[in-house]
Amino acid sequence: GVGEGGEGMSAEETIVAWMNTFPSVTVAVGELMDLKDGVALLEAFSEIDSMVDLDGIKRDVGGSWPMGAKNIRTCVTHIESFYREELAEAADLSYVDADGIAQGKSAENIQDLCELIMGCMMKCADNQTFIGRILEMDEGLQGELQGIVQEVMGRFPPLDDGEESEDDDGATPPAIRSSSNVSDDSETQAGRGDDDSGFEVSTEQSMRQL
Repeated sequence: GVGEGGEGMSAEETIVAWMNTFPSVTVAVGELMDLKDGVALLEAFSEIDSMVDLDGIKRDVGGSWPMGAKNIRTCVTHIESFYREELAEAADLSYVDADGIAQGKSAENIQDLCELIMGCMMKCADNQTFIGRILEMDEGLQGELQGIVQEVMGRFPPLDDGEESEDDDGATPPAIRSSSNVSDDSETQAGRGDDDSGFEVSTEQSMRQL
């Protein structure tokens, strides 16, 4: 069928291609290790988290990995608080080894951070923007991203205390489609949204919306 051409795509290539869809990212990203200083990660995350201080990013890291590690730690803090405060999910990123990432020892940890950022973007109020960009990517890449997104969607449990979650849909599994607080096209709520192929359904719907 269509879109089968991407079977040679590694997760790394997929994430690198995705990182290159961000107008906010000023770094040339050709491999995961290009993200180890945290600059591109913070730039990408700034699109949904206004708390990211772009002027505070340590940009000329060069060989000085401690500066890169500081960026990574800042990024981890932002991701964790976004999950907790915006998405009411109990994210715990204490396992992330910022020093190891900045020293170029852990592509896995970099990939993990990219996936967590992807999770935030797919669940945030402005998710149509990010879904729209994915829809412009190669179909093989779209399929790979869909797999990554589905894995990251259920990674953190909802917060126990209900005080943070004013929007009452914290418990529903987040298929990739407009959340109820998006005012534009409420028809996205209707229709065949109940099977678990949320991505394809909403992909078509987003295509129509675009």
